[in-house]
Amino acid sequence: MISEGYPLFLGPEHLTLKARENWSAQEAKENLEWLLGISDARVEGLLERLGESWSDDPSSHLGTVGKKAVALLKKEPFSRQDPIGRSLTDIGLALAADLGLLVAKYLLREHAAKLKWEVRRKGRREFTFNLPVLTGFANNHNDHLDPIGVSISKSWAVLRGERDFGAWERLYQDCLRNV
Repeated sequence: MISEGYPLFLGPEHLTLKARENWSAQEAKENLEWLLGISDARVEGLLERLGESWSDDPSSHLGTVGKKAVALLKKEPFSRQDPIGRSLTDIGLALAADLGLLVAKYLLREHAAKLKWEVRRKGRREFTFNLPVLTGFANNHNDHLDPIGVSISKSWAVLRGERDFGAWERLYQDCLRNV
């Protein structure tokens, strides 16, 4: 069963004790290095648990993966029923983060010369401040992507019935248009 032993998405312990807005530049870089160090294993683990492997057609593959992931996100232990609807659990948040890493891996595979991981240090009040983001997009108003944060947001939207399994495929396609 996929939920058994699904690894939580836990950053370096000493960084979790501090609000990310208060991280130093060195601590934010350490978080980025941690993410880069675990991303391959997390994506491989996600694909293995879903019975999938890498594809030469990322867009279609993200649709297939999205369909399987949404089925999981809508039930325990990935989400739970609350008085106002379903909520992601820590395991659900981990699955959502891994989906974001998968989108990032496909984007980097297609555009390794243009896209790269960086720490976002602009706009202390921005949601992405001190977080790893993909940079190199052409849109001046949206020149970076937080694939983990966006994927988590899309997962919440799935639980609210505002998005469907194609959310990650559409994210990938939208990003490709802006490279």
